[in-house]
Amino acid sequence: MAQGSVESAHIAAGAIGSAELSEGSVGAEQLQDGAVTGAKLAQGSVESAHIAAGAIGSEELGEGAVGPEQLQDGAVTGAKLAAGAVHAGHVALGTIQSDHLGAEVIGTAKLQDQSVTGAKLAAASVESRHLAVEAIGTAKLQDQSVTGVKLASGAVEERHLAVESVDTSKLRERSITGSKLAVGTIGTEHLTNDSIDGLHIKKESISGYHLLPGSISALHLEPGLLEQLQNLPVPSKLEDAEPEDAELEQQAVTEASEVQPEAQAQRFPEELPDESVQSRHIAEGAVTSKHLSFNPVQSPLASPTVQQFGLVPFQLRVEEEFIELLIQFDQPFADDNYAVVAMTNQSACYAAVLEKQNDCALIEVVRSKYSPELQGVLNWIAIGALEMQ
Repeated sequence: MAQGSVESAHIAAGAIGSAELSEGSVGAEQLQDGAVTGAKLAQGSVESAHIAAGAIGSEELGEGAVGPEQLQDGAVTGAKLAAGAVHAGHVALGTIQSDHLGAEVIGTAKLQDQSVTGAKLAAASVESRHLAVEAIGTAKLQDQSVTGVKLASGAVEERHLAVESVDTSKLRERSITGSKLAVGTIGTEHLTNDSIDGLHIKKESISGYHLLPGSISALHLEPGLLEQLQNLPVPSKLEDAEPEDAELEQQAVTEASEVQPEAQAQRFPEELPDESVQSRHIAEGAVTSKHLSFNPVQSPLASPTVQQFGLVPFQLRVEEEFIELLIQFDQPFADDNYAVVAMTNQSACYAAVLEKQNDCALIEVVRSKYSPELQGVLNWIAIGALEMQ
């Protein structure tokens, strides 16, 4: 066959296979559109120059085909990230700032212990529900910050009061009752003029030494008593006698004692008016124990002996183990060598003598067993030699 004599018309369909094709004989013009499939491409034969712009989509990429070297800087936006894809290992230190955090995204689990300092707290953000029980001590309170409205009713007790902190401005009118006064605290300086009347004076408590000389006049005597006294000649003569007539006084008394009973009956009334015999009418040593209507206190002491007694109310609070009571005597003893006995009307406590002075005694009331608040009365008796005036 002549060179070039075989044309396409002379070739049967399918007569030319790969063996009939010489190397490099099939070019782009010999290939039909879409004739080159993936199976026809040799491994590594498709390079970036062969790929048209935008030709590779997500379906053309194999799993794991896109690595960091395939991504351009800034190519991965928030829309490209799957939910939960960013972990702590992906975030650089110092990258997340306040504008990256959503509202209320940080809970207690995200906070380290001791990480919330005072500088992180907004003003007035700490409320009572945030404070633990007994979290506020004295160091946390400003001076003068605890006012009356902050104190619970009954919260201030005796142990909270400083010495001499309660003055007259803190006391309500008529708030000091007799039970609040210690024994012997009321002196003459506390009494206003004309404040003591007959209702305040105990029966038979005014003795002769309480009266000023010349204070008893005829106005104070019972009606008719003065006339009855005038019928007693011997006493009246003795009262009118001058001091220099002492011998005459003695003689008159002697003569009166020698008068026969019949004559005495004529000179003196058969009965003396009530309360007409006073201490000045009784001779020294004339009254013995047989003349007394009571059993007197017997004492070997030469000086006069006096017996005094009284009742003192007391209160022993639950937290108190003991209290001290001061007994002030109406009449001072000659010294502290007198006998004093004290007891209470409560079986849960007892009384003991702590100290004795001639005009007072200090008694201690001691709780002997557990009991609630005790309110009782101390009974006391003191006997001793009377202080000579």
